[in-house]
Amino acid sequence: MQKCENTKCYAKQLDFMKSIANSVKPVLAAVIVMKQIPFVALDFGHHSAAAIDAFIARNRQYAQDSNTYNGYSLHLARQLMQKQTSKHKVIIFIGDGGYDNTEYADIYPDLEMANAARREGIRILYLAIGEYVDPYSPNYARTWHQHALRLAGGEENYIQIADFDDLVGDKMFEVVKQLCRIVY
Repeated sequence: MQKCENTKCYAKQLDFMKSIANSVKPVLAAVIVMKQIPFVALDFGHHSAAAIDAFIARNRQYAQDSNTYNGYSLHLARQLMQKQTSKHKVIIFIGDGGYDNTEYADIYPDLEMANAARREGIRILYLAIGEYVDPYSPNYARTWHQHALRLAGGEENYIQIADFDDLVGDKMFEVVKQLCRIVY
């Protein structure tokens, strides 16, 4: 399993977003950054590939945090999506299966937020990255893997990715295929 520097991992996530945006048009998207206090970094809207490229260029400074903010981030995503009239709503959640470990965990329990999103017709496509959710890693944590599956709502919404280098190529195509499967 490849270890990844925080800024390097975040840069790969941004490049992945760019690849998705360039593959699925038009893109109605928002971005929530899971930092000390998660926040909406890109508000919902129809964004061109050029606009997403500009957002990515401006926002390479965010490094990953060591805490997990699943529930509050899902809450923010739900709030944004409640205002949208789109027929198909998907949260692309990039995570390592970790449990919430912040003061938000009691207020916004992650599994409750994920279930509430699904009740509102929002699909969660969970991209599981890292050694704790990789069954072939010596550091595999079965409970983290199961937690990621519960957040996703099942295997059909779960994509296993070995490390951040795998966010391109076949895995990126698999995500695009999952997003388009709803429509076609």
